[in-house]
Amino acid sequence: MLVERTSIESSHKFIQELALRMRQIDFLSLSTGSDHSLQRPFIPADLSHCTHVWLRRDRVRRSLEAPYVGPLRVLRRTDKYFTLELPSGAHETVSIDRLKPAYIPQGTSELVASPSSTSDETCDLPNMPPRDITHTPMPTKTRSGRTVRMKTDPEYIYY
Repeated sequence: MLVERTSIESSHKFIQELALRMRQIDFLSLSTGSDHSLQRPFIPADLSHCTHVWLRRDRVRRSLEAPYVGPLRVLRRTDKYFTLELPSGAHETVSIDRLKPAYIPQGTSELVASPSSTSDETCDLPNMPPRDITHTPMPTKTRSGRTVRMKTDPEYIYY
């Protein structure tokens, strides 16, 4: 198969021009990695001056487990790390990427204790009158014809 002479010359010129341009590219400067992470992580502005923060759990959570723990008191802060006081009293240094500011009302001086740190003391509840439980007769047959037997124990409450 014969190809026209002009197309060979133009393709030869194109390849020479491409080779010249490829030699002009400085691949060493492109591989320094200076532009690999242009997108900055989001850091809330309030994180720099808040007194309490929420700490994200970095693990696979169980069912119905909250993604954040806290609010935890901030003891010390740097540009990248915060030192927090855990409910157990221990101190932990964590990255700010795992933190969110906690907004606490001004009137509260102390936070409500977590369930793990509550005391075993029982509080006295005011005497409440016993509830008047009136049992309405329950249907004995369902729409499909099955017989329903309700428990006669007065401790059960039917809604």
